[in-house]
Amino acid sequence: MEVSRNDIFISLLEIELRGEFTTQEIAVMNFGIIGFSTAQESVVLEHYKPRYRADVVSLVLFETSDFSDNVTYFGNGRYVPNYVIEGDSLILRDKPGATLRFFNFLRDI
Repeated sequence: MEVSRNDIFISLLEIELRGEFTTQEIAVMNFGIIGFSTAQESVVLEHYKPRYRADVVSLVLFETSDFSDNVTYFGNGRYVPNYVIEGDSLILRDKPGATLRFFNFLRDI
């Protein structure tokens, strides 16, 4: 919002990559959404992945907000998908449990 589209990180990255890989088609797409956690970003990626044939997917974290977006289960008072470690697996919790649904019901009445 504060710089021109030509000066944002994604545009600059695309220019640099095109300069390095002149024989390949380069397209950099930005799927970042303000306030999204990494879990939410992975859900967005899974949704859009069939539409694009990405050779590389890169996750860029910004220290001013992205770390805090990943440690909270609530965004603006709402449940936010998150990952938990269960045994040797990383499990996406993309729906709130019964207790949290009940809490949200009480909050919203």
